[in-house]
Amino acid sequence: MPNYNIFIVDDDPQMLEIMSTWLIAEGHDVASDTAGSTALPQIALLKPDAVLVDLMMAEVNGLELVDELRSRPESKDAAVVMVSARTDGLWADRALEAGADGFIHKPLKREEFVLKVSEFIEAKKAVV
Repeated sequence: MPNYNIFIVDDDPQMLEIMSTWLIAEGHDVASDTAGSTALPQIALLKPDAVLVDLMMAEVNGLELVDELRSRPESKDAAVVMVSARTDGLWADRALEAGADGFIHKPLKREEFVLKVSEFIEAKKAVV
């Protein structure tokens, strides 16, 4: 499996730790932030292969962050994946409309999560 650079934005530090640990264990490089506004400059600098975004965040919600990421040239080639406990299909549709490349439902299962993240990155790279 290739090594990818992944950035995670989630306002829950425990979820950040879980996702980061799983991805790092698979050989990926991971950076993260708990707020969209402070994550944006880091994402611009790092130009990750993927950005994982929590849907429900206090300061800037995930849909707003996805929209902002898609408007910036430095993140246009990144796979943007929404991660959320919201199971209603409406939220997945809204995420895709905002520009997300995929949607992963919480609660997360390690193998499925890691596999889906890689699949979304590979699919994005195949298009770019």
